[in-house]
Amino acid sequence: MTEIKRKTILAVIGSLARGGCETHMLWVLPKLAQRGYDIRIFLLSNSGPLRGEMEKSGVKLIYPWLEIKQSWQRRLPFRIFRLSILAFQFTGLLLTSKPQLLHFFLPASYWFAGPIALLFRKIRCVMSRRSQNDYMHGKSHIKKLETFLHQRMDILLGNSQAVVNQ
Repeated sequence: MTEIKRKTILAVIGSLARGGCETHMLWVLPKLAQRGYDIRIFLLSNSGPLRGEMEKSGVKLIYPWLEIKQSWQRRLPFRIFRLSILAFQFTGLLLTSKPQLLHFFLPASYWFAGPIALLFRKIRCVMSRRSQNDYMHGKSHIKKLETFLHQRMDILLGNSQAVVNQ
């Protein structure tokens, strides 16, 4: 008898802090895991009080290989080094896990992982926006990056009509 391969969904988020988006993920992703999906979350940071609850629910968490001390995070060389390691780790994860769906939650994960994901054309990409993008005022380079990425996503989701309109 041939084994049916479970579909893999990989979500990307900065942390599992207690916020609206993270709480929503804790409500939805375990239900998908119960329905037979292989649910994984790639975290850009080890932090977050929802980590334990998410792991107990059957969702696999992938933590960064490298964390930098809080006092070093403002230093550009350390940030560049950490992001390079994180990019290498994320690329390897995409190569080995071969997710069918990649879902970006919140801006930092989208800015970081979106460009890497474009190298993998067979992976369907979803971006969720949870608030209006007022953070882009005066940051034209961020607006250009997001516009570039939006045009290449398979699905864009907004949690309100105002967000979708924007």
